Formats: sequence, structure tokens, C-alpha cells
Amino acid sequence: MDRDCLGCRLISGSGLIGAAAYIAHHSNKSQYKWSRVFMQIVSIGFASVGSARLLNIYPFNITHKSQHWESK
Repeated sequence: MDRDCLGCRLISGSGLIGAAAYIAHHSNKSQYKWSRVFMQIVSIGFASVGSARLLNIYPFNITHKSQHWESK
């Protein structure tokens, strides 16, 4: 059973990248410097996790031993 289908990766990855874009857009409207910096850092984090999810790279490509034994 494939627990990580392409559709699941597309939905969750694009959702995270969309959230990153939303946060980045609204960070420019903040009048406080540290608020902008914090929001941009959070936006980069969301974009990184979304990209990793879409490309199925670490940590999303790890199969756990318990899942490995269930499939046998």
C-alpha cells in the first residue's frame, strides 16, 4: 500500500508553498523591522518544507522500520 501518493504530495507541498507566499506578502506590510524579519524567516521555512514535500526529499522519503515490516 502506497502511503505517500503523488496527489498527497502535490496538495500538501503546494499548500505549504502557498502559505509561505501569503506570509511573505504580508510581511512587507508590517511597519516593524523585527516583525518583517521574523515573518520572512517563517516564510522561508514554510517554502523549504513545501519544496521538500513536493520533491520527496529528506525527511519525507524515510520509511520507518515498522512500516517496512507491515508490508512483508
